[in-house]
Amino acid sequence: MDNGAVLMLDSRNAEACRRSLEVSISSEVDGFLSRFGGMTLAGMVEYFMLSARHPKAGRMRTEMRRQTSAPWQAMLKAWLGERDEAPPFASPEYEFRKIKPRVWTGNDPGWHLYERRFLSRLREAGFESIFAHGVLKAFAEMAENVVQHSGFDGSESQGLAGYYVGPQRFAFSICDLGCGLLRSLHVSSLWADVPSERDAILAVVYKAASRRSGQGEGEGFKQLWKAFADHGAIARLRSGDATASIRLADGSRVVEVSNIPRIDGVHLSVCCTLGCQTAEKDLDFSLLDH
Repeated sequence: MDNGAVLMLDSRNAEACRRSLEVSISSEVDGFLSRFGGMTLAGMVEYFMLSARHPKAGRMRTEMRRQTSAPWQAMLKAWLGERDEAPPFASPEYEFRKIKPRVWTGNDPGWHLYERRFLSRLREAGFESIFAHGVLKAFAEMAENVVQHSGFDGSESQGLAGYYVGPQRFAFSICDLGCGLLRSLHVSSLWADVPSERDAILAVVYKAASRRSGQGEGEGFKQLWKAFADHGAIARLRSGDATASIRLADGSRVVEVSNIPRIDGVHLSVCCTLGCQTAEKDLDFSLLDH
């Protein structure tokens, strides 16, 4: 990263921060976040995941706690259970919520109100009702996947959900700190032979693979592609040591998979801009006023 440039903390640069950490010989906090003039939702959540699980990421965690900007504070308060609950029928620009399997009942009033606020914000931002409901259905299914699929050998994993909605554009992220797609698929005899995290991502995207046998495998991802097919959305799916960039071109799904340093858990980020080609940087929070 260029110290002299004003950078955007997106999902790519969040990974660059981790790489810088691993090659640095200094033990002092060197101001990773001070290099950025803005951040995307995906970049924030990716940075959070890296700092939460990486054994050398104490410096990243320290810097996160020092941030005073409202989006950072909202994300950290949600994870720590200290967030201020939004009014039930409000439509905030952004909001985060922790996903806790031990208290997930499928009928949590707080979660349903959170979904309602996301839906309301999407409608206000100019998304037609059918598409907004499709986005919400995918969002809810991905959150439920954290509960159903991120644990391993009886363990449970917590996750984080967040959305950000501006005029005619939105982004959402769902992440967990669990076992990843490959180990999750290996629970099912149908997918026990999947050899790598890369292959696991491709199986999920192209074959709707799931650890749940005979229970509507991969319905969340099917709904995701269906809802986004005509709206130019892009998605990024990360698990273990692989990441996939997923977009739709000429009616077909295009998936670009690459290998990256390993991290526990899964992160799905989606962004969409109406009327033009979507890019993650189109939805950013400014850090320059804080």
